[in-house]
Parts: sequence; structure tokens; C-alpha cells
Amino acid sequence: YFSQALRFRPKEDVWYRLRAMQLRDVDEYSWAHRDMQRALQLEPQSGWNLYGMGLVLADMQGQGAARPYFQRAMEASETHEAAMAMYCQGFLIDSGASKDAGECTQKFIRTYPRNGEGWRQRAWFLANSGAAEHDVQTAVDQFIRHADSGNELHQAEAAKYKQQRQVQKQTNERR
Repeated sequence: YFSQALRFRPKEDVWYRLRAMQLRDVDEYSWAHRDMQRALQLEPQSGWNLYGMGLVLADMQGQGAARPYFQRAMEASETHEAAMAMYCQGFLIDSGASKDAGECTQKFIRTYPRNGEGWRQRAWFLANSGAAEHDVQTAVDQFIRHADSGNELHQAEAAKYKQQRQVQKQTNERR
């Protein structure tokens, strides 16, 4: 479908980006990369094109290669929140409890206090940085409260945390 659209509208970046995301979904990263390069040639300041290139590069070359694209995508209002999620996640994947991960996740939850992904990442950071258990639990509570009902990862993580809480509660009651 997207290839056909490009045949008739080869100067519209959106079709390259959409095809690139489909190619990425089937692990055709080199083709996806080529399409994202073309989309960026056509619209170099598009937040969605920058974000898409970040996704492709994260899969192909790792978080370090993707980070500049996510950072630039954060400059566009329409992609700021999604790009910030990927930008912060990159620090967590690369180094877990680094200062950059801590600062990024803190900024994420301050900027988007109702974003479940932000709270999931903040809990991840706190749990791996040796933070106080109360701080970790607060982040987990906020994650559960704001978890995206349409996101399978969020639902699985929320269920896991709820189950851990239930086991912990039962253990405490037996004491």
C-alpha cells in the first residue's frame, strides 16, 4: 500500500515514514533506514520523522545512535512526550542507574505526571539505583495508577507489581 502511495506521491515524507515503520515491524531495518533517510530529506524538521529515525537506529545500532534523533524530536510539540519516553529509556537500557537516567526520568515525570511510561521508567531507575524502598513504591504506585490500558507491557508490569504486593501483604499478615 505505502509503496503504491509513493509511486503517485514520491515527494510526501509521510509515506516513506509509514512504510519505514511497517518495515521496522518485520525486522527489515536497512530498508526502514533508507526510507527514514528519504523522509528526513523531504522534511528534516518533522518531529515524527526524527522520532521514526530514532526508532530505526535504536533497533539497528543501539540507543547511542538513536539518542540525537529523539533529542531533536523532543523539540517538536507533537512528538515531545513520545520522544522523551524513548530518550530516557535509552539511558536506562545503556546504563540503568546512571546520573543521566535519573535526571531524565525525573524530568519526564515532572513534565508528564500522568504518563504511565514515565513512572515505569522512574521506578526502574529508582529500583536499580539503590533508592529508598518508599521512593520505589511511590513510583510503582504512580505507574499502576497511570498505566496505559492499551499497552500490553504496561498491563503485564502492573499485574506483576500488584501480584508482588499481594504476596508481600499476605506474608506480612502471617507475621
